[in-house]
Amino acid sequence: MNRDLGKIVRDLRTVDWDFPVQFSGTSRIVHWYPGTYPPELPATLLQAFSSQDDIIFDPYAGAGTTGAEAVRFGRRALLVESNPIGAASSYGLTGLVLLKSIRPELLAPLFDSLEAAFSRANRARTTGMLLGLDEWYQREIDRSLSRVITPTPEAFLQVVKPNAPRWHLLRPWFDKRTLQQVRKAISFAVDAQQGSFCKLLGLLAVSGVLRAASSQTKSWGHIADNVLPKRLTEKDLFSLLVTWVGRARAMITSLELVRPNVGSERRVAVVAHSWNADGASSFRNPFRDKSLLLVTSPPYANAIDYTLSQRLSLYLFGYSDDVVAQMVAKEIGARRKRFSSCAETTWGEELNRSLIAQLKLLDTEAHIAMVLPHRDAGRDVGKERLSEALKEHGWTELFRVNRSIRQSRTRQSWTSIKKETIYVYRHANL
Repeated sequence: MNRDLGKIVRDLRTVDWDFPVQFSGTSRIVHWYPGTYPPELPATLLQAFSSQDDIIFDPYAGAGTTGAEAVRFGRRALLVESNPIGAASSYGLTGLVLLKSIRPELLAPLFDSLEAAFSRANRARTTGMLLGLDEWYQREIDRSLSRVITPTPEAFLQVVKPNAPRWHLLRPWFDKRTLQQVRKAISFAVDAQQGSFCKLLGLLAVSGVLRAASSQTKSWGHIADNVLPKRLTEKDLFSLLVTWVGRARAMITSLELVRPNVGSERRVAVVAHSWNADGASSFRNPFRDKSLLLVTSPPYANAIDYTLSQRLSLYLFGYSDDVVAQMVAKEIGARRKRFSSCAETTWGEELNRSLIAQLKLLDTEAHIAMVLPHRDAGRDVGKERLSEALKEHGWTELFRVNRSIRQSRTRQSWTSIKKETIYVYRHANL
């Protein structure tokens, strides 16, 4: 790969990394998720350091922003996420972008049927609802996506949703009538007659509005902390669902595909994997090639409980409190661990070990772009550990720039982290 790195760095220094104005045509996540970065950030970096068909690797994929932008620019994407809700969002978002790229005629029937089904479910007296999408469309959606995304929609759904909803755990958070609406919505979303991607999108829709439909309205932090609502208030779930469908439709309609995705080769891989618990020993690269660009923002020490922020959705997907607790124990940098005297040191060591595993998936000509807390945030240990590991393995810093975090995009205005630093590394052999 022949690149004028000097010119690239000069160009990057002209970018306003605060991104005060949203780029037109970029992707937007389909499921709320804390701590996400704006799509303009990975879009800028992947244009600078990759070409069409290169593999973009995000080891902490979150809700799928990096993957959606990679597909939008004609790249391939390797997305790894330990949180099942984040992994499902990554799969659903990139699946929609892929459909727009390879079978755009399937999108309108998909959204039309979702909207109509939610409207019908609202009027129905029973819980047995069907999606109402013609079997041919269901079959074509799953068949088309199975060619370009791994695992297949059917296999992925079995991974992220292992059990029936834990209704007894959801009950304290919802008014009785609202919870009945949730039951009705889910009954059609997972109906055996539906296509697998249709099921996943229906689940994401319900999951995406679940927090707003609950009676705990103070903040998602109260849900993460397991603070039950003092009183239950009825909410109109189906109105929220119709709004969700409209927003998802508007996003994918306005999305601009900068590079076409041609052929039927695999474009996206979404892997549910915890680097902290499993490392590289159980990870198998779904692609034959190695990645040429790693773009990510690792979890920050003591900042966000990503797992617990999705408590209600995890119950909806069939996870028990015991399993959720196990997820939290594996989570790198969880805010829940902040009371430990060595929490930040542990965070740095976990990032270090995880990075060493991730480096094995990179080509020797690859670049690494990481967004980390600014030094003013007092979390230098993570940057120090990562720098040590990168230097030991032959990587050197190419570029760095600070950016301010726009509070309107953070979804956690209480955070003490107001600035970040973007670091770009290259291998010393380049």
